Amino acid sequence: MKFVHMSDIRLGLHSESGRRWGKERVVEVKSAFEKALGSAEAQGASLVLISGGLFGHRPVTTELSEANAIFSAHPGLTFVIIGGVTDPVRKTSPVRSYRWADNVHYVLSGEPVKVHLPELPAEIFAVSVGEDIFPPAELLAYYENDTEKREDTAIALLCEPDAEKAAVLSGSGFSYAALSGQPSYMELSKKAVYPGGFEPDGMVDTGAHGYCAGEINETTGKLESIRFVPAASASYVPLKVKVSVKNTPEQVSAMIDNEIRKRGITNIYRIRITGEKKPEYSFCF
Repeated sequence: MKFVHMSDIRLGLHSESGRRWGKERVVEVKSAFEKALGSAEAQGASLVLISGGLFGHRPVTTELSEANAIFSAHPGLTFVIIGGVTDPVRKTSPVRSYRWADNVHYVLSGEPVKVHLPELPAEIFAVSVGEDIFPPAELLAYYENDTEKREDTAIALLCEPDAEKAAVLSGSGFSYAALSGQPSYMELSKKAVYPGGFEPDGMVDTGAHGYCAGEINETTGKLESIRFVPAASASYVPLKVKVSVKNTPEQVSAMIDNEIRKRGITNIYRIRITGEKKPEYSFCF
């Protein structure tokens, strides 16, 4: 069984919405998400685990409908989703009364539940962030005390920003623990993983972003492989340019342009110019 694991996609709102490129980033994030789902389906994945942060805030009904339209466009994928730190499931959340497509399982409980997937050889032990974050150790106890659980494929799905607390799942009987709460990819063990943010969340959030793709043996229930897949539409890149008094503004502009083309024109750059310049020159681009 092939699956993908995503977290902190943050549809609908970007942390830099106040900047001139903020609205473009919202569109880019949605497009990258749709592209990643299409790629996963094309490569034979059947299960999508979203361990919190599907939305960048508590979504309203129109945003739920936009996400549902995306999921409906991929009937070959089964989605299991929990609320995370940015999109917790509170008592008044519109998600509680929303009717999802048949291939979507959205966990509304702040206590552990077992999600049955009759169409797939797996059970998901999941809990959403509600009024608080549920302890991983207690989710593990819930799983271990379940006398009717499957003996092959069981997956944990939860949000836990504290990696030390989440480490209890590393040596558990779960086939895989799909976590969220860390900004970048992190393996607690081969089968307990944070995919990190699907897209960077601001200038200081540098490095690769994307999701995890894995495969579980349907007979043994053991994780056979897990890998990180870069998928972000853009990265935030610090760019340092050293100049001298000989460099004109036009030359500096050309230097910056060349460096950006080398690193990727779709990225967002924080440019720092160092060195010396003539007093009459002004570097404003």
